Amino acid sequence: MKITNTAPTITRLALALLPLALAAVSLALPVTVPAWTWVCAAIVAAGWLWAGWAWTRGDETTPLVVAPLAGAAIVAVLLAGVMPRVGEVMSARDLAAALNRGGRLPPELWVLRQRLGSVVFYLAPPLRAEATPQRIVQVQLSDLRRRAAPVGTMIAVAAQDLAKVAPFQGRPAPYVEAGHYRLYRAEHLGVPLRPVQDDGFVR
Repeated sequence: MKITNTAPTITRLALALLPLALAAVSLALPVTVPAWTWVCAAIVAAGWLWAGWAWTRGDETTPLVVAPLAGAAIVAVLLAGVMPRVGEVMSARDLAAALNRGGRLPPELWVLRQRLGSVVFYLAPPLRAEATPQRIVQVQLSDLRRRAAPVGTMIAVAAQDLAKVAPFQGRPAPYVEAGHYRLYRAEHLGVPLRPVQDDGFVR
């Protein structure tokens, strides 16, 4: 009896799990969730409704078969339809590819609000050898106003942060597209510049 009484609550939680996960990913990241994942979410929801309905009618066999299958389907949809796209957004592979095409790193690369490990990992070996903690730097929005950058510094801005840097541009600034990143020259985002000597050292 106790299990029967809890079945509606468990069913409601299970019904909401996949749609909430899909919605959360779509809102938190610049990810377009494939349409088929929503179709799968509807099918999984129907399965949970069937299991819950059967359980409340005293059928213990159907839920024991359907519930594990529905749970496995949730995991499969997340792994096949969502996680690869999240991985693409969280990866800096395209940013590193844009830097690799340039043949050398800028005097400094500022990466706004994102981790640095991925971009360093995907750099070509010659560029990776140049990638010191002083050369590739994680910065916050406040740094765009209070820090000076060497001439030639580039700032990498992820798609989810584009709206945040808009106030730093006097007018729409030119940029280089690098997957879900944009590469801006530091001065185009209002960052004060400091000169670099011919030997490469900052004055």
